[in-house]
Amino acid sequence: MGSSFYGLHQRYEMDNYARNYEIDDEEEEIRYLTKTSFYTNAKSVFILICNYIEEKNHNFYLADFKNKIEPYLSTMEDALRGELNDFDGEVHSELIDEISNFLNAYEFFGEQGYEYLLRRSGIIYLENILENTAVILNELNKNPNSETQVYKGVKVVCKGTFPEAQHPTSPFISTAKEYKPDILIPHLNCAIEYKYATDENRLKEVIDQILIDVKGYSTNDTYKIFYAVFYVKPDIWGRKKFEKVWKEKGFPKNWKGIYVVG
Repeated sequence: MGSSFYGLHQRYEMDNYARNYEIDDEEEEIRYLTKTSFYTNAKSVFILICNYIEEKNHNFYLADFKNKIEPYLSTMEDALRGELNDFDGEVHSELIDEISNFLNAYEFFGEQGYEYLLRRSGIIYLENILENTAVILNELNKNPNSETQVYKGVKVVCKGTFPEAQHPTSPFISTAKEYKPDILIPHLNCAIEYKYATDENRLKEVIDQILIDVKGYSTNDTYKIFYAVFYVKPDIWGRKKFEKVWKEKGFPKNWKGIYVVG
């Protein structure tokens, strides 16, 4: 919505500065498509936000949101209303500003919203890397036979994507034991532990090892999201059974188990 609105008003500003400027059919078509795109997206966003607020059971907030936003959606012209902002000298969408004001009440918007979205995008990239551990090792012509060989190959890609990614130089320390994850990504507050198994007994064993270590990892103030990646060969259980076992073990919500077949 923002890019459509900005692009549309940039075209209008060009008209104001250009002399003897005539809008041809192609330009008129571009403007119409831009307006239509904005209006269509606005109605879609409105429905999505209504559903989100409704799921939160914030009924009074939902009613207030609808009363404020629905008049903007009655016509395309209403949706495209803009107002000159004295602070930056640009025309701002009244509709987008009103929607943003409502969304500021939720944690992933407001002043921390941009940082939240960047972090969330990073999590998506990281999970994609971990899920594709076998693909990465295959592309690197690696045939690992230990946990160390697995995570060293993946660490190269993690460091290329997240330059601050590191192998911990100091472990997570508790009174009785030291805990040392394989990869740390401080910006995402993530720690990754790799396990390797070639038979069912070993897979059960390493899952239980992770479960025991959960408490030790929980004392760290920086790392709050944990991934346990189980690299197996051959396919011992299949993903569906693994996820069932993982759930039955009762791992905390900030721990995610990933099953990878080498």
